[in-house]
Amino acid sequence: RFDGQNELLAVVVQWSDAAFIEDQDMWWHAGLQREVFLYATGTPHLQDVFARGDLTDDLRNGVLRITAKAGFPGGDVAGCTLEAQLYDARGKAVFRKPLRADFSAPDFPRGEVSLEAEVAKPKLWSAETPNLYTLVVTLKTPNGEESSRCTVGFRKVEIRDRSLLINGKRVLIKGMN
Repeated sequence: RFDGQNELLAVVVQWSDAAFIEDQDMWWHAGLQREVFLYATGTPHLQDVFARGDLTDDLRNGVLRITAKAGFPGGDVAGCTLEAQLYDARGKAVFRKPLRADFSAPDFPRGEVSLEAEVAKPKLWSAETPNLYTLVVTLKTPNGEESSRCTVGFRKVEIRDRSLLINGKRVLIKGMN
């Protein structure tokens, strides 16, 4: 509810069938295993951003695919814009103009927008050279702006002729069970 007081409950079950000690390197028992972080947002707001950096078949150019979900808790919201800009390691913008999509929310709880753009000759990500870009996604609404950032790498992982390839190069993984 947005107009009053809310109560948040966390239920921790003391015992379950998952409490047995099967894994030798870690034990799973009841309780909160990680930090819990609660935050409030405006209306509408960025709910989730997913970005993936792929490569074309010739491994020369990148393809950036972005999916953003905006939450619209109640009401009809028009005039929303999603913008995305990619920055290299030096902070220089990759696109001349940010990628952009306009959308509105006529009474549905979540709006999803997808953007795609080609990136000319990106620096490739690998374990030896972990080149990363910074993606900034901004939701512009009549009520203001909200931005989210994440890192994106461009790579191609494939299995060909029984070999694991990253960016077209054979990779050997050494390890045990």
